[in-house]
Amino acid sequence: SSWLLWMARQMIGIPYVGGVLDRGADEKLVVDLRHLDCTTFVEQSMALALCAKNKQTTWYDFVHYLSQIRYIDGRVSYVKRQHYFTIWIMANERKGLVRDIQEPRSVFNTQRQVTVNYMSLHQNNYHMLKSHPEWREGIKRMEQQISATTFYYLPKSYITDSFILRQTIRDGDIIAIITSKKGLDTSHIGIAVWKTDGLHLLNASSIHRKVIVEPMLLKN
Repeated sequence: SSWLLWMARQMIGIPYVGGVLDRGADEKLVVDLRHLDCTTFVEQSMALALCAKNKQTTWYDFVHYLSQIRYIDGRVSYVKRQHYFTIWIMANERKGLVRDIQEPRSVFNTQRQVTVNYMSLHQNNYHMLKSHPEWREGIKRMEQQISATTFYYLPKSYITDSFILRQTIRDGDIIAIITSKKGLDTSHIGIAVWKTDGLHLLNASSIHRKVIVEPMLLKN
């Protein structure tokens, strides 16, 4: 995670642009380090970090890691892209690229069941899915695969500047923010940064329109 944080910090100031992956007519492995949304910021930082960690320096190495991070089995297709962050976590943990932290229970003390169907019910909101209605069944299968799984999360009110939280969430850890919006699992992702006053989020921010370490504490 130290490599991830270092790579992510190099992107501070890069403009935020939403929907970076959904502009084309068909699915391709999009590499864009000049315009970032919250997911492509984390994914590309992570691909660069894996290259650095493993002392691999070629373009091939970078795009290999990026396809592994972004797609189920690394296969570049719309229905294999890990659109929901629940499946992103599950698939990347299976590959050994991330470790899902849901402990200790004194911190991650609230349980939630995943219920996702937003994409299949709102395909007109997704440019490529609207153009390819035949992909809807594949998206529904992805939704069914992760719906009914449960996880423990850390409620915002428990985010304190405590010894146990600094031991649990480390600088450079990926943080997913869950949503109450029906049919979705998460609303945003970023990278943990501890400062003297507490926990902040390094993220591609739609509010600040750029990659930034949020000046406000995450608990706010």
